[in-house]
Amino acid sequence: LLLAEGAEGCAPRWVRAVGTSRETVAPFDAAAIGELAATHDLMTTDAALESAVLASGGRVLSELGHFKVFARMSPQGKARVIRMLQERNGRRVLMCGDGGNDVGALKQADVGLALLSGYGDQNTSG
Repeated sequence: LLLAEGAEGCAPRWVRAVGTSRETVAPFDAAAIGELAATHDLMTTDAALESAVLASGGRVLSELGHFKVFARMSPQGKARVIRMLQERNGRRVLMCGDGGNDVGALKQADVGLALLSGYGDQNTSG
C-alpha cells in the first residue's frame, strides 16, 4: 500500500500502489502501521511522509521500520529517514546512492555505497 498525502487539510491515507485507483484502502493511523505491514508492503513518498508526521505528531517516525519503499525523497528526507531508522527503530542502515543529492544520506548511513561509473570527474561535470 502507498501512503498518500491528504488533500489540503485532510489526513494522509493508504491507497493501492498499483493501478489508477486512488480509492482509500485504509485511513492513516500511526498506531496501526505494524498491523497493516503484516499483510501489506508499505510505501511512501517524501510529501506523504511529511503529511503523516504532521498528522501523527511525529509518531510515524518510530514506525519507519515497517516501510519497504521510500520513493521520491528529497536529500533531507533521505537523511531524515535514515536517522530515524537508526535512532527510533534501532536499525543499521545501508544506503546506495548514485548522485550528489545522496551525499548527506550516504554519510548518515552506517554503510554508504556510492554507485558511480566512469573515470575521474566524469560523473560531476555537465
